[in-house]
Amino acid sequence: MSDQDQARLNQAKESLLAAGKQAQKEKDAAKADYEKEKEYGMVSDDQPLAQWCATNLCKRPSLLVSSNQYQACRAQYSTALQLCDGSAAEEWEQAQSFAFGKLLRAGNTFESKHFIGLPEE
Repeated sequence: MSDQDQARLNQAKESLLAAGKQAQKEKDAAKADYEKEKEYGMVSDDQPLAQWCATNLCKRPSLLVSSNQYQACRAQYSTALQLCDGSAAEEWEQAQSFAFGKLLRAGNTFESKHFIGLPEE
């Protein structure tokens, strides 16, 4: 692996970690808003978080922005990792797919829609 490839991978990883942390912060804030509105009776008990987020995006557009930024950084990291170490990239993608699949099978629409998988720091 060249020094340039390693530098690109390190930069992509740093960007992904930062974007993932921001996306997690926005997810947590959206959940808190939902719970607060539910507590005040502004959200019915049968309205799931994913549906509330979709209908209240104007209240928290940063959730969508941070999610999109995370996806872009994830793609950049995946590409850089593939160029540096194909087997590590395949292993990472499989782990991400497994974690995402668990959320889907559990029926957690909000978490699966806003899935955040990060490499180790």
